[in-house]
Amino acid sequence: QEADRATYERRAVAVERERTIAENELASQIELARREEQLVDQRGTNARREAEEKAAADGVRTEAEASR
Repeated sequence: QEADRATYERRAVAVERERTIAENELASQIELARREEQLVDQRGTNARREAEEKAAADGVRTEAEASR
């Protein structure tokens, strides 16, 4: 009976450790997905900003050429 109790306790501890590991892995995956989403958003913002700056520079160049 004592051996059975010890076996049960070891299994319970192992199950708890596995659950903790699984929760940590899930939390890591969620955090990674959140960061990837931020990266995609930032890349989009950067691309829009770059396009706006290029359009502005092209406009200035066109005006300069037209005024010559």
